[in-house]
Amino acid sequence: MVLRELAQGANGNASSDLSVGFQSDTSTFQVRVVGYLKAALGIAEAARRIAQSVDKAGLSLCVFPYTATRSEAFYDELYTVDERSPVDVNIICINADMIDGFARRYQRTLDSAKRNVGVWFWELESFPDDLVSSASYLDEIWAGSEFIAASLRSKLKIPIRVIQIPMAITGFEGKSAGQRVDDTDRFRFLFAFDYASIFERKNPLGVVQAYHGAFSENDGVELVVKSINGYQDRLNRERLRLAVRSRPDVILIEEYLSHKDQEELFLRCDCYVLLHRSEGLGLTIAHAMALGKVVIATAYGGNLDFMGAESTYLVPYEMVRVGPGSAPYPPDSIWAEPDIGTASEYMRTVVMDRRASVARGQIAKESIDRLFDSQRCADEVRSWYQMTFLQSDETPEQRETEVAVEKEASLWRRALGRSSSSGPLRGK
Repeated sequence: MVLRELAQGANGNASSDLSVGFQSDTSTFQVRVVGYLKAALGIAEAARRIAQSVDKAGLSLCVFPYTATRSEAFYDELYTVDERSPVDVNIICINADMIDGFARRYQRTLDSAKRNVGVWFWELESFPDDLVSSASYLDEIWAGSEFIAASLRSKLKIPIRVIQIPMAITGFEGKSAGQRVDDTDRFRFLFAFDYASIFERKNPLGVVQAYHGAFSENDGVELVVKSINGYQDRLNRERLRLAVRSRPDVILIEEYLSHKDQEELFLRCDCYVLLHRSEGLGLTIAHAMALGKVVIATAYGGNLDFMGAESTYLVPYEMVRVGPGSAPYPPDSIWAEPDIGTASEYMRTVVMDRRASVARGQIAKESIDRLFDSQRCADEVRSWYQMTFLQSDETPEQRETEVAVEKEASLWRRALGRSSSSGPLRGK
C-alpha cells in the first residue's frame, strides 16, 4: 500500500527445561499478564511485549485481555486466556488512574495471585497525590524507565523496579536497517501520536512548526503526521488541520492502521521526529531506532534511557509549567518546552547529509539491539521470578547470572543518553 493510499483511506522459543520445578503446586500458571492486550495503545504494546518476555523466559503464562478502553482492538490473542485460575503473579499493565476500576470489577483476579505487580507509565517528574492510593492494590510496581521510576519513588512506599521491555527487532527481511522500502527520492519525516495521550504533551504543532521553519513546500521533503482518536479531541484536531492546510507537503493520516500498514509507514520514512514535552518511555522513538531510522526528539523524559548524542539528535529545552487544559497533568506541574529553532536545524542537517543520517540510524539500531534484546529482557523476568518465588532454591550460578544481568542493564541505562540540555523555568 503506497503512502498516498494510506492518507486516503512474537514468537520467542521458550526453554521448557527452565520451568521445571518453578511452578508452585497451588498455581495453575506461574504468570498472568493483564492489560489492554488487543488495543492500539502504548501501555497495551508494553503488555504484549512483557507477555512475550514471560513466554521466552520459559514461565507458564496466561493472559487476561482487559477491554475497558475506547481504543479499537486490532491484535489477536496469542496465549491462553484465563482470568481467575490461581497464579503465582499477576502482571497488571493498567495505569494508576484506571486500576481502581479494574480492581472493583475483578477483585477475584487480584485475589487469585500470590503477588500483584503493576506496570505503570507516568510522564511528569512528580507523581500526583490523588493517585497514591492506587498502589494499595499492588505488592510492587514495574516502571519502563528510570524517569518513571524516579517519579513513582517520590511518592510511593512499595518497591519500584525498572523493567526492560523488549524493543529490538530481529529477523527483519528486506533492505538494510535505515533504508527506505520504496524508491522515491523525496525525504520523508514521520511523527505518530494518539490524541488520547494528550495533545499538548505530544506536541504535534511543535513538529509542524519546526518543519515549516526548515523547509518550503518545494524543497523535495515531506512530513507525515499519523494520528488516531482525533474524534476525542476535535478542537485540537482542527488546530492541527489549520496549521498544515496551506502545505501540500504535509500529509495527515487520521485513522487506525493495521499492524502491517503501521509498520510499513515507519519503514517508508527517513527520519522520525517527536518534539514531546514529556515522555515516560517513548515506544515510537525506540521502534524507529530499532528499524535503523535517524531520530530527532526532545532531550527529556524516559527516552534518555536509550537515546544518546551519538545515535540520535537530542533537542534542548526549557522547563515550563504545564498550564490548564492538559488533564490528568496538574497545571502547576512542569515539563519541557523543546527548542523549535534547534529542531529545524536538525531537520535540515539530516536532509543535507543523508549518508551521515543513515550511519547515525545504524548506531541507534545497534544500541536498541543491545539494551532491549528479547533474550536479555526474558532473562531479567526469569531472574525476578526466581528471586521472588524461589530465592531459597537458587544456586550460586543462578544468583551470579541474575546479578550480572541487572548490573549490565543498569550500566547501559546510565551510559545511554544521560546528557540533556535544559534552560531556566519559565511560564507557559
